Amino acid sequence: MTYFTEKDIAERYHKYRPYIHPIIIEKIKRLIKLDKPVDNALDVGCGTGQSTTALKSIAKHIIGIDISEAMLSQAVPDESIEYHCCSAEKTPFPDNSFNLITVGLSIHWFDRIAFFTEANRLLCKHGWLVIYNHAFGYRVKDNPDFREKLPQMFLERYPQPSQKDYQPITNEYAEKFGFELCESLQDEIEVESSLEYFVNHITTLSPVLSRIQEGKETLNEAISWLTETIKPYFRKPLEILIFAGPIWCLHKTRDLQSKGCNT
Repeated sequence: MTYFTEKDIAERYHKYRPYIHPIIIEKIKRLIKLDKPVDNALDVGCGTGQSTTALKSIAKHIIGIDISEAMLSQAVPDESIEYHCCSAEKTPFPDNSFNLITVGLSIHWFDRIAFFTEANRLLCKHGWLVIYNHAFGYRVKDNPDFREKLPQMFLERYPQPSQKDYQPITNEYAEKFGFELCESLQDEIEVESSLEYFVNHITTLSPVLSRIQEGKETLNEAISWLTETIKPYFRKPLEILIFAGPIWCLHKTRDLQSKGCNT
Protein backbone atom coordinates (compact mmCIF):
# COMPACT_ATOMS: atom_id res chain seq x y z
CA MET A 1 0.00 0.00 0.00
CA THR A 2 1.79 3.12 -1.29
CA TYR A 3 -0.97 5.68 -1.52
CA PHE A 4 0.16 7.76 1.46
CA THR A 5 3.95 7.63 1.23
CA GLU A 6 4.54 10.94 -0.57
CA LYS A 7 4.92 14.21 1.35
CA ASP A 8 2.54 16.23 -0.84
CA ILE A 9 -0.19 13.61 -0.39
CA ALA A 10 0.37 13.57 3.37
CA GLU A 11 0.10 17.37 3.46
CA ARG A 12 -3.19 17.28 1.56
CA TYR A 13 -4.47 14.48 3.78
CA HIS A 14 -3.76 16.52 6.91
CA LYS A 15 -5.40 19.62 5.42
CA TYR A 16 -8.50 18.07 3.89
CA ARG A 17 -9.50 15.22 6.20
CA PRO A 18 -12.15 16.54 8.63
CA TYR A 19 -11.17 16.41 12.29
CA ILE A 20 -14.06 14.26 13.49
CA HIS A 21 -11.99 12.20 15.91
CA PRO A 22 -12.71 14.13 19.16
CA ILE A 23 -16.44 13.60 18.64
CA ILE A 24 -15.88 9.87 18.19
CA ILE A 25 -13.57 9.64 21.21
CA GLU A 26 -16.25 11.17 23.44
CA LYS A 27 -18.68 8.50 22.26
CA ILE A 28 -16.09 5.81 22.92
CA LYS A 29 -15.55 7.17 26.42
CA ARG A 30 -19.24 6.63 27.16
CA LEU A 31 -19.41 3.24 25.45
CA ILE A 32 -16.60 1.71 27.52
CA LYS A 33 -17.63 3.65 30.64
CA LEU A 34 -14.23 5.26 31.07
CA ASP A 35 -14.40 7.43 34.19
CA LYS A 36 -10.74 8.52 34.19
CA PRO A 37 -7.89 8.66 31.67
CA VAL A 38 -5.95 5.45 31.07
CA ASP A 39 -2.21 5.46 31.67
CA ASN A 40 -1.05 4.26 28.25
CA ALA A 41 -2.79 4.26 24.87
CA LEU A 42 -1.66 3.15 21.43
CA ASP A 43 -3.17 4.61 18.25
CA VAL A 44 -2.58 2.26 15.31
CA GLY A 45 -2.55 3.55 11.74
CA CYS A 46 -2.47 7.08 13.09
CA GLY A 47 -1.77 8.84 9.80
CA THR A 48 -1.01 12.52 10.41
CA GLY A 49 -1.88 12.27 14.10
CA GLN A 50 -5.46 13.53 14.12
CA SER A 51 -6.75 10.39 15.81
CA THR A 52 -3.78 10.35 18.18
CA THR A 53 -4.25 13.93 19.35
CA ALA A 54 -7.92 13.24 20.06
CA LEU A 55 -6.88 10.60 22.62
CA LYS A 56 -5.48 13.28 24.94
CA SER A 57 -8.88 13.58 26.59
CA ILE A 58 -8.85 9.93 27.71
CA ALA A 59 -5.17 8.93 28.01
CA LYS A 60 -2.16 10.25 29.92
CA HIS A 61 0.56 8.92 27.63
CA ILE A 62 -0.05 8.14 23.97
CA ILE A 63 1.90 6.49 21.20
CA GLY A 64 0.85 6.77 17.56
CA ILE A 65 2.17 4.41 14.90
CA ASP A 66 1.96 4.40 11.12
CA ILE A 67 3.92 2.79 8.28
CA SER A 68 4.28 6.11 6.40
CA GLU A 69 7.07 8.48 7.42
CA ALA A 70 5.46 11.12 5.22
CA MET A 71 2.19 10.95 7.15
CA LEU A 72 3.96 11.02 10.51
CA SER A 73 5.91 14.09 9.43
CA GLN A 74 2.65 16.07 9.43
CA ALA A 75 1.79 15.23 13.05
CA VAL A 76 1.83 18.21 15.39
CA PRO A 77 4.48 17.71 18.13
CA ASP A 78 3.05 17.19 21.61
CA GLU A 79 4.85 16.39 24.84
CA SER A 80 2.31 13.72 25.78
CA ILE A 81 2.54 11.90 22.43
CA GLU A 82 5.24 9.76 20.81
CA TYR A 83 5.19 8.76 17.15
CA HIS A 84 6.86 5.65 15.73
CA CYS A 85 7.08 4.35 12.18
CA CYS A 86 6.10 0.67 12.21
CA SER A 87 3.39 -1.65 10.99
CA ALA A 88 0.14 -2.47 12.75
CA GLU A 89 0.95 -6.17 12.61
CA LYS A 90 4.40 -6.04 14.21
CA THR A 91 5.37 -3.37 16.75
CA PRO A 92 8.51 -2.88 18.89
CA PHE A 93 6.65 -2.54 22.20
CA PRO A 94 6.75 -5.02 25.11
CA ASP A 95 3.91 -7.36 26.04
CA ASN A 96 1.06 -5.86 28.07
CA SER A 97 2.18 -2.26 27.45
CA PHE A 98 -1.17 -0.55 26.89
CA ASN A 99 -4.53 -0.13 28.58
CA LEU A 100 -6.18 1.02 25.35
CA ILE A 101 -5.54 0.50 21.64
CA THR A 102 -7.45 2.51 19.06
CA VAL A 103 -7.70 2.17 15.30
CA GLY A 104 -9.24 5.16 13.56
CA LEU A 105 -10.20 4.93 9.88
CA SER A 106 -7.47 2.44 8.96
CA ILE A 107 -8.51 -1.13 9.91
CA HIS A 108 -9.35 -1.89 6.26
CA TRP A 109 -5.64 -1.78 5.37
CA PHE A 110 -4.46 -4.33 7.95
CA ASP A 111 -3.75 -8.04 7.88
CA ARG A 112 -6.45 -8.65 10.46
CA ILE A 113 -5.22 -11.97 11.80
CA ALA A 114 -1.73 -10.60 12.44
CA PHE A 115 -3.06 -7.33 13.85
CA PHE A 116 -5.55 -8.88 16.29
CA THR A 117 -2.85 -11.25 17.51
CA GLU A 118 -0.48 -8.33 18.06
CA ALA A 119 -3.18 -6.26 19.78
CA ASN A 120 -3.81 -9.09 22.23
CA ARG A 121 -0.09 -9.26 23.02
CA LEU A 122 0.18 -5.50 23.58
CA LEU A 123 -2.89 -5.03 25.78
CA CYS A 124 -2.87 -5.33 29.55
CA LYS A 125 -5.36 -7.52 31.34
CA HIS A 126 -8.89 -6.18 30.78
CA GLY A 127 -7.59 -3.66 28.24
CA TRP A 128 -9.70 -2.28 25.40
CA LEU A 129 -9.29 -2.46 21.64
CA VAL A 130 -11.53 0.15 20.00
CA ILE A 131 -11.94 0.36 16.22
CA TYR A 132 -13.87 3.04 14.35
CA ASN A 133 -14.12 3.48 10.61
CA HIS A 134 -16.17 6.50 9.56
CA ALA A 135 -16.26 7.55 5.90
CA PHE A 136 -18.32 9.70 3.57
CA GLY A 137 -20.96 7.50 1.95
CA TYR A 138 -22.37 9.93 -0.64
CA ARG A 139 -24.97 11.26 1.79
CA VAL A 140 -25.63 14.99 2.10
CA LYS A 141 -28.19 16.21 4.60
CA ASP A 142 -31.54 17.17 3.02
CA ASN A 143 -30.13 16.47 -0.46
CA PRO A 144 -31.32 13.05 -1.72
CA ASP A 145 -30.26 13.78 -5.32
CA PHE A 146 -26.64 13.67 -4.24
CA ARG A 147 -26.80 10.05 -3.11
CA GLU A 148 -29.01 9.03 -6.02
CA LYS A 149 -26.96 10.50 -8.85
CA LEU A 150 -23.29 10.68 -7.88
CA PRO A 151 -22.11 7.28 -6.54
CA GLN A 152 -22.31 5.46 -9.86
CA MET A 153 -20.47 8.21 -11.73
CA PHE A 154 -17.77 8.31 -9.10
CA LEU A 155 -17.31 4.54 -8.80
CA GLU A 156 -17.08 4.11 -12.58
CA ARG A 157 -14.16 6.52 -12.70
CA TYR A 158 -12.63 5.66 -9.31
CA PRO A 159 -13.23 2.00 -8.37
CA GLN A 160 -12.25 0.86 -4.87
CA PRO A 161 -8.81 -0.75 -4.53
CA SER A 162 -9.37 -4.49 -4.22
CA GLN A 163 -7.24 -4.98 -1.10
CA LYS A 164 -9.52 -3.08 1.24
CA ASP A 165 -11.30 -5.23 3.84
CA TYR A 166 -14.53 -3.72 5.15
CA GLN A 167 -15.92 -6.89 6.73
CA PRO A 168 -17.67 -6.18 10.05
CA ILE A 169 -16.13 -7.43 13.26
CA THR A 170 -18.31 -9.97 15.03
CA ASN A 171 -18.06 -11.36 18.55
CA GLU A 172 -17.33 -14.79 17.09
CA TYR A 173 -14.34 -13.35 15.25
CA ALA A 174 -13.17 -11.33 18.28
CA GLU A 175 -13.25 -14.40 20.54
CA LYS A 176 -10.68 -16.16 18.34
CA PHE A 177 -8.15 -13.55 19.46
CA GLY A 178 -9.03 -13.31 23.14
CA PHE A 179 -11.54 -10.48 22.93
CA GLU A 180 -15.22 -9.94 23.65
CA LEU A 181 -17.18 -7.51 21.49
CA CYS A 182 -18.88 -5.60 24.30
CA GLU A 183 -20.24 -2.60 22.42
CA SER A 184 -21.01 -2.02 18.75
CA LEU A 185 -22.48 1.16 17.32
CA GLN A 186 -23.27 2.32 13.80
CA ASP A 187 -22.44 5.99 14.09
CA GLU A 188 -22.97 9.17 12.06
CA ILE A 189 -21.27 12.56 12.21
CA GLU A 190 -22.28 15.69 10.31
CA VAL A 191 -19.53 17.80 8.74
CA GLU A 192 -20.10 21.22 7.18
CA SER A 193 -18.19 21.64 3.94
CA SER A 194 -17.74 23.92 0.96
CA LEU A 195 -17.55 22.46 -2.55
CA GLU A 196 -13.82 23.27 -2.75
CA TYR A 197 -13.03 21.56 0.55
CA PHE A 198 -15.14 18.53 -0.35
CA VAL A 199 -13.48 18.08 -3.75
CA ASN A 200 -10.04 18.31 -2.16
CA HIS A 201 -11.13 15.80 0.48
CA ILE A 202 -12.15 13.35 -2.24
CA THR A 203 -8.70 13.64 -3.85
CA THR A 204 -7.14 12.25 -0.65
CA LEU A 205 -9.09 8.98 -0.95
CA SER A 206 -7.33 5.88 -2.21
CA PRO A 207 -9.49 5.35 -5.34
CA VAL A 208 -8.49 8.79 -6.65
CA LEU A 209 -4.88 8.46 -5.50
CA SER A 210 -4.68 5.09 -7.24
CA ARG A 211 -5.83 6.54 -10.57
CA ILE A 212 -3.37 9.42 -10.28
CA GLN A 213 -0.45 7.15 -9.35
CA GLU A 214 -1.27 4.88 -12.28
CA GLY A 215 -0.86 7.91 -14.58
CA LYS A 216 -4.48 7.90 -15.75
CA GLU A 217 -4.96 11.54 -14.74
CA THR A 218 -3.22 14.35 -12.89
CA LEU A 219 -4.30 15.88 -9.60
CA ASN A 220 -5.51 19.00 -11.41
CA GLU A 221 -7.53 16.88 -13.84
CA ALA A 222 -9.10 15.02 -10.92
CA ILE A 223 -10.00 18.28 -9.18
CA SER A 224 -11.50 19.64 -12.41
CA TRP A 225 -13.59 16.51 -13.11
CA LEU A 226 -14.81 16.24 -9.53
CA THR A 227 -15.72 19.92 -9.34
CA GLU A 228 -17.71 19.88 -12.57
CA THR A 229 -19.41 16.60 -11.69
CA ILE A 230 -20.34 17.46 -8.11
CA LYS A 231 -21.17 21.16 -8.58
CA PRO A 232 -24.74 20.67 -9.93
CA TYR A 233 -25.63 18.67 -6.80
CA PHE A 234 -23.91 20.98 -4.31
CA ARG A 235 -26.83 23.36 -3.89
CA LYS A 236 -25.58 25.63 -1.11
CA PRO A 237 -22.26 27.35 -0.33
CA LEU A 238 -21.96 24.99 2.63
CA GLU A 239 -23.51 21.53 2.64
CA ILE A 240 -23.73 19.07 5.54
CA LEU A 241 -21.85 15.88 4.69
CA ILE A 242 -22.63 12.73 6.64
CA PHE A 243 -19.70 10.57 7.67
CA ALA A 244 -20.86 7.19 8.91
CA GLY A 245 -19.29 4.01 10.16
CA PRO A 246 -19.03 1.49 12.96
CA ILE A 247 -17.51 1.79 16.40
CA TRP A 248 -16.43 -1.59 17.79
CA CYS A 249 -15.36 -1.85 21.44
CA LEU A 250 -13.53 -5.10 22.24
CA HIS A 251 -12.56 -6.07 25.77
CA LYS A 252 -9.55 -8.34 26.26
CA THR A 253 -10.70 -11.48 28.10
CA ARG A 254 -7.68 -13.75 27.84
CA ASP A 255 -4.04 -13.78 26.84
CA LEU A 256 -3.19 -15.75 23.71
CA GLN A 257 0.31 -16.32 25.04
CA SER A 258 1.10 -18.89 27.70
CA LYS A 259 2.29 -16.38 30.28
CA GLY A 260 -0.14 -14.30 32.28
CA CYS A 261 -0.97 -10.70 31.51
CA ASN A 262 0.26 -7.93 33.76
CA THR A 263 -2.33 -5.96 35.70
